[in-house]
Amino acid sequence: MLAASVVSDFERIRLTLIEQLCKQGGQPPLVAVKSWLSTEEATVLRVLAKVKAVRASEPVTTAKLTHLANQVRLLLG
Repeated sequence: MLAASVVSDFERIRLTLIEQLCKQGGQPPLVAVKSWLSTEEATVLRVLAKVKAVRASEPVTTAKLTHLANQVRLLLG
């Protein structure tokens, strides 16, 4: 049950980001995300580094994934 909640949390983060990007630029989702990615490369690389660190740690626990979700949320603001 907790794992499903974490998955849902990551999905909410993703959808909220896409929604915000579309509202800000008035663009279709794909265009908005591509534009954001081109300007936020440093943020994306920080998120990727955090994801890789969690994946490399053994075992990957629900607590680690919950913490990662919180970090990602903060980075994406």
